[in-house]
Amino acid sequence: ERILGLEAQVANTSSSSSGLLEQLQRDVERLGSELEQERRDSQALRDVQLDLENKVLELEVQVEEAALNKSSDEDDAAEQEGRAEAIEAKLMLAQAALEEAQSRVQPLESRLQQFESTLSEERAQYEERMETKRQAMET
Repeated sequence: ERILGLEAQVANTSSSSSGLLEQLQRDVERLGSELEQERRDSQALRDVQLDLENKVLELEVQVEEAALNKSSDEDDAAEQEGRAEAIEAKLMLAQAALEEAQSRVQPLESRLQQFESTLSEERAQYEERMETKRQAMET
């Protein structure tokens, strides 16, 4: 009886071990599937991370290019400002020279007007004398 009881226990243990083994196999398969899904998710996250890193690098390059362009634009602006200042200085010198010339021309114009006025008076007197002489010769 005791042997039969032990044999029954062995059979029960074998049966429950077999059930446990099947359960462990199912758990291993499920965990394997979950592990594979985790690997795919991890790879997808790495791909997203690489894409983001590439975009950050592209943006950094764009920022550097913009900084270089800004620097170049600032250099161009400074150069143009320098040219504008040089032109402005030349303009001021030209205006000063013009004012100086005008200050010299005004007395000359005044003298010219006096000369023309005198010349006109003398011409009128000359013409009168000539007319008087012509009339005297006719008579």
